[in-house]
Amino acid sequence: MQKRYQVFVSSTFKDLEEEREEIMKVLLELNLFPAGMEIFPAADEDQIKYIHKIIDDSDYYILIIAGKYGSTNSEGISYTELEFNYALETKKPILAFVFQDIETLPGNKIESDINKRKKLLKFRQKVQTGRLTKYWKSKDDLAAKVSRSLAHAIENYPANGWIRSNITTQNAVIDNTEAKLVEKLIYYKFIHLSDESENNLPLYNKFVKRLDKTVGVFDEYITFRISRFTKDVNRFKSYDSTRGSAVEVNSLLPFVFSLRDTDVTVESNPKIIQPIIFGPSNVFVTSSHYYNGFQKGNRDTAVKADKDVEIVRLVVDFSSIVDFESYISDNPKVFYRFHDLEKRGKLVNSIVESATKIANGVYYAEMKDVSEGDVLRIEFASDY
Repeated sequence: MQKRYQVFVSSTFKDLEEEREEIMKVLLELNLFPAGMEIFPAADEDQIKYIHKIIDDSDYYILIIAGKYGSTNSEGISYTELEFNYALETKKPILAFVFQDIETLPGNKIESDINKRKKLLKFRQKVQTGRLTKYWKSKDDLAAKVSRSLAHAIENYPANGWIRSNITTQNAVIDNTEAKLVEKLIYYKFIHLSDESENNLPLYNKFVKRLDKTVGVFDEYITFRISRFTKDVNRFKSYDSTRGSAVEVNSLLPFVFSLRDTDVTVESNPKIIQPIIFGPSNVFVTSSHYYNGFQKGNRDTAVKADKDVEIVRLVVDFSSIVDFESYISDNPKVFYRFHDLEKRGKLVNSIVESATKIANGVYYAEMKDVSEGDVLRIEFASDY
């Protein structure tokens, strides 16, 4: 199973918007999950704990420094430096990129405040001490160096990463660390099934609003996810991804009429969507719409534990498809993917049992006492 990594990008924002955009494109081209200021409001002291959580969930930390020190907290420390300090404290792999010659930057991109300029120079010295630092002189130069450095880091210092069993292993970022996840359920409802091939025409064409384009639909299904916590959660951020053409997501509880997609690079990678849903609520219900995500080589469904959870449930419903049996195996298997602590945390993918058939075309699986990051999956392919 292919592993994907999340990369946190830390920098000042307004003076480096173009450079950050280039970095996001690089990360998506490398099939990585970008994380950073684009997915949360402007940094302030109330946000720093949430930012720490995102850094915790990330596998690599990229720091970009140019001519600005940035906004500061009440103690006069910039939020960029605070992020760096936390990454250092938690021993995240750090890739630092420092602008080569500040004096060549335009005036509006150089710190005008003398005290902030001194703090910036001190921060640069701290970053360059004890680690290999790359120097850049343009956004294209930066993008190239980030790409090479990340490829080298992933090859030589592989991190935990994310294992995507399939398109809907939603990974939530939760800002209330005291909230315990009691139950997570995902219900798949299949609407259309057909094989995409040169000889087959799409069943119909669908205009996908978030992509602003029309896609030919060969298979289609909706998922409903329920995540229930012991306490109210104020902020719930999900990752949805697809190996098909597109995915759309809605929040039903709390109800959000127009859910904001925080993935600013949607045009570069339409297959990832990461909305933030605001509470407070102890139950979050989302629905997602998928197109062409159940083709040959990709016929499985899954639920992933965002945190340690008492029980996960997976329900898959083909009952609306007359000939569904021609697309799946006679005996779908349930797999459980977990970290075996007795084998130094090695990932283990084991067959648990056959999926329970609770009605014609409806399959069910559950697992109790699931650890964070573990995945319950039903494999419907005939060649597992």
